Amino acid sequence: MQLRAQFQKYRYLIALLAVITILTATALGLIFSVVGHNWEGVPLQFTGDSYFYYARLKEIFDGHPFVGNPFYLEHNGELALSFFVADWLAAWPLFLGFSISSTVIFNLFFWSWLFTAIFYFVLRCCAVPEKLCLIGALLGYVTSFSILARAVSLQTVLPVFLIFLLAIIIWQKYPTSKKAVWLVAISATLSVYVYTYLTQIIAVFMPLMIVYLSVKHRRREATYLAAACALAFIASIPFLAYTWQQIQSPYFWESMRRVGLVYTHLPATNFFTSGFWVAAALGLWFFLWRWVEIIRQDETYKKTLPLYALSGVAMLITSGSNILSGKESENSQHIERFMVVWLAAVFTILVAYALKYRQQIKTNGLGKKITLSALLLIVSAGVLLYAREGFSLVTMVRENRQTVVERQFYAAPLNWLEEQRNESVVIWTLGTDDINNYIPILTKHYVLFAPSGSDYLFPDTEQVQRYLTSHYFDDLTQADIEADFWSYAGVANAVHQYKVYNRRVRVCRLLFLDKLGYNCGELVANAVTFRGENFFSNLYQQYTQEIKPNISEKLRQYHVSYVLVDNLYYPALQTNIIIIGIQADIGYQDSRFTIYKLTNG
Repeated sequence: MQLRAQFQKYRYLIALLAVITILTATALGLIFSVVGHNWEGVPLQFTGDSYFYYARLKEIFDGHPFVGNPFYLEHNGELALSFFVADWLAAWPLFLGFSISSTVIFNLFFWSWLFTAIFYFVLRCCAVPEKLCLIGALLGYVTSFSILARAVSLQTVLPVFLIFLLAIIIWQKYPTSKKAVWLVAISATLSVYVYTYLTQIIAVFMPLMIVYLSVKHRRREATYLAAACALAFIASIPFLAYTWQQIQSPYFWESMRRVGLVYTHLPATNFFTSGFWVAAALGLWFFLWRWVEIIRQDETYKKTLPLYALSGVAMLITSGSNILSGKESENSQHIERFMVVWLAAVFTILVAYALKYRQQIKTNGLGKKITLSALLLIVSAGVLLYAREGFSLVTMVRENRQTVVERQFYAAPLNWLEEQRNESVVIWTLGTDDINNYIPILTKHYVLFAPSGSDYLFPDTEQVQRYLTSHYFDDLTQADIEADFWSYAGVANAVHQYKVYNRRVRVCRLLFLDKLGYNCGELVANAVTFRGENFFSNLYQQYTQEIKPNISEKLRQYHVSYVLVDNLYYPALQTNIIIIGIQADIGYQDSRFTIYKLTNG
């Protein structure tokens, strides 16, 4: 009887988790059907950069808790450029004996369940009916699926974000409870350690909430919330100390520029697009409160209004923080992912109140009803837009079937490499850069060069040198080096900088500042033009005069022990390979790959 009573109490939550299980299994089935009988254990990418996070998980399992650099042996013990607690949260199945592929699958189910369960309880705490909670949590899952499928970021982060919202809601119900204060402090601290962008949202939201409570003469509540902030700050001191150490690295800022940092006070496009949906939801929330008197008397609405309004404002502020700071590191792009979750939750709550008080809403004048209806439609459109994008990754995988299947051929040579050496060594790959992404995932070894290696703390010059060295046999031209700019310079240098510059030129001309004597500059066609020909001619000179004549020295410098050749691209090297000054013997060979072991040097 007791079990039956518990089932009845949580029947909608149980039904929700069952539906989530079916949807997730269906999505996985569609993705794995692309590979079919060709499956050899090479983990599938659910998103475009999944391998980046798979490598981080494996690096933690291999004994490098700070995730110094999963791609480069020389940097595996150094500070991480970003924080890594989210990686720890995702890596624990590996320590239970799961393979990397089974870990990825398990995490998708586990964090999806956790996300939707917390989403459900957030809605219930806002007095949303159980049936609508089920629908709302399902909507939140659908809109966020492409993000939840992305290992680590934001798969482990979004549930933490919801935990913080739930903690704040509970605290608002019991603002003087010490347990509630501790719950807010712990959830805020966890958020700080897990994700820097979430830290920014909380760092803006908490002061806004304290100011709001003070203005409303609810100073006792403000004091308790300030106490929670103080506790969270104290608990975050190790994080702040670690961040300080990161910033003190002589390579911090150039590494950040490779990752995405640009200097501009102009807001990014995402600030306007995602901000539009948030502003519409805030407007709907405000006008319901303003025009429907009975809603103003609803205690739950009165408590949730400032919470969701100020959290929405906090996300808008952090999304456009570069307007004041002048530093933009894809803030708007990353903050938008939290806006997706926020929008689904707010939409569900607003629908719940609109249904509950629909008779009172109907008594408003025509203009007000049109305004409310228009805002509701706008918010609905935003939610549906994100929902449509939610399962786009299934289509992406299926459209890239050939690449997905070909990656399964990596299993045999990488398994051989894993079994050959107990200690970690460096592999130089020839033919396809893609396999470099899987060497750190399927083996304990590292690579000579990988574009993803850029996302860690070390100098630009080293990444460039690694790139040039890895292309020794390709006889690069200056045009090749220009075309590969992104692979060794990172996204900010190769994409964001010239676009930011062009945007500044356009705004300058739009404001007719050039007519006032200000030099607006000229639009540039691409990143190569923006950087200038001398930069690339110098790299070509370095390649021909420093790298090519001294390849043996460079290979020793980067501790290269094996050369993995893709025979599709280098058929002439199938029988033997002698690199100037270094003897190399064949250690492994199949119809696709040959692996050479360097025997001297």
